[in-house]
Amino acid sequence: MTTYPFSQARIHFSELINGVYYGDERPIISKNGKNVAALISIDDLELLRTLEDKIDLKMASAIEKEIEEDGVIEWEALKSDLKL
Repeated sequence: MTTYPFSQARIHFSELINGVYYGDERPIISKNGKNVAALISIDDLELLRTLEDKIDLKMASAIEKEIEEDGVIEWEALKSDLKL
């Protein structure tokens, strides 16, 4: 994956979008030397959302099972499980 400073990404935005659309590229955008964003295809975004949903369902199922076994879950433990 190629990284572009924000200033260059802004200038070449159309080319970057075309690379994502036609070339299956995933350019990374940096600002002040730090990677802050990436351009991805809609297909990649939908895959990411699907994976997130599966992770959420798995976590919810584990929490539900714990409630069934223990009766209750302490608030601090739930926040920890959810990484809040």
